Amino acid sequence: MFQFILVTNNEQKDAQLRSDFIHLFGYEGFTEIHQIDDQTIYQYQDCIFATFDPRVVAEVVQFMGRSKVRLEYISFPESKETIYCVGKTEIFYNHDPHVAHEIASLIDEVFLIIGLRRNLQGAVYLKSAIEIAIKDPHAVLRGITTRLYPQIASEFDTSTSRVERSIRHALETCYENAKFPALNDLFKIKVFDQKDRPSNGEFIALIADKIKLKLNEYPYSTHYVKNFSA
Repeated sequence: MFQFILVTNNEQKDAQLRSDFIHLFGYEGFTEIHQIDDQTIYQYQDCIFATFDPRVVAEVVQFMGRSKVRLEYISFPESKETIYCVGKTEIFYNHDPHVAHEIASLIDEVFLIIGLRRNLQGAVYLKSAIEIAIKDPHAVLRGITTRLYPQIASEFDTSTSRVERSIRHALETCYENAKFPALNDLFKIKVFDQKDRPSNGEFIALIADKIKLKLNEYPYSTHYVKNFSA
C-alpha cells in the first residue's frame, strides 16, 4: 500500500480528517503536513496527497503536470465528507483495483476489435505486457527483451523467447484479418492504417499509451477509501 500525505490546513476539518485516516490505516497509514509548496510536492511525489482543499489539488497538478496526475474522490460514510486524493497516475494504476478493472476491460475490448482470440497463449502474454507497460512505461522504453519479456516469463514460468514468439504469432493472426484500423474508432484518433504491421514492442507501447489517455478522459470517480488499500 502506498503512503498518503494529509494536507491539514483547515482547522475546523482537520480533526475529522485525521480521525478517519487513523481509523482506516492506523497511525502509520499517512504522514501529516500543514502546508504545501513545490519542494514538499517533490519530496512526496511518490505518495498520494489527501485534502479537503481544492487549492492543494491545483498546486499538485500545476507542479506535476495535468497529463501525469490522476484525481480521485474518496468518501467516508461516518463523517459524510469527500476528500480529494491526487498523485501520479501510475500510483493509482498500481494500487487501485477500480482502475485495474478498467484497464483489463479496455484491453479485452482491444482484443475483441482486432479479432485476437483470447485462448491463444500469446494473447495471455500480450495482455500482461500491456498491463505492465501501462504501470511501468520504462519496461518497454528501456528494453522489451531485457526487462518486459523476462518479467512476463517469470510470471508464467516460461522462457523469454517463448513469450516473444507467442505474442508475435498472436499479432500475426490479426494482421491476416486486417482489423487493426478498427482501433481508430475505439480511441477516436488514427492508430493504425490498413497496411500497418507494428512490431510487438510498437503495439504494446502504443496500446498502453492510448489506454492511459482513454482512462484520463474520465479521471474522476467516487468510491470508498478501502479501494485504495489493496
